[in-house]
Amino acid sequence: MANALTNKKRFFLLARKIHKNSLTGFIPLDSKHLAGFTLLELITVVIIVAILVAISVPQYLKTVERSYDKEAIANLKLIKAAQKIYKLEYLVYYGAPNQDLINLINLNLRLDLNESVWDYYIVSGGVGQNNFFYAYARRYPPYKNPPEDYGRRWGISQALDEPICAPMGGGGPNACP
Repeated sequence: MANALTNKKRFFLLARKIHKNSLTGFIPLDSKHLAGFTLLELITVVIIVAILVAISVPQYLKTVERSYDKEAIANLKLIKAAQKIYKLEYLVYYGAPNQDLINLINLNLRLDLNESVWDYYIVSGGVGQNNFFYAYARRYPPYKNPPEDYGRRWGISQALDEPICAPMGGGGPNACP
């Protein structure tokens, strides 16, 4: 009986030292063979993540720019609708005296635009049948210096149904979507 207990004891001691891995079989858990990741595996994962980031960041930036453009288009359509209402009330289109005072535009056209991404300004002129307005949204990319040379501008007037985009300065043909 004593011999059986010692055999059982030996089995449990041996079982504690050996860890069953379903892929590779038995792996001894002693100081020479610790379970973990090798340096090669970690470097491989880092490289794969870097490739995925390199692919996804430019797409993300393009998506953000498209959403900014949609914001400008929607706000310019709101300005055009507000200008129609303003002309019905005052018989002229509204034009901000300093062209780009968003608070005056919001107050007089009863809008709630903000200039977090775009600078809005309105130019108007003429009288009677020749009365006109142009509303613009301009944006300078934060990474360009000086900002006056780059960027894009969306514009709409009483004669246009949809806003149109124009590059500013050295924006080039890729400045507009």
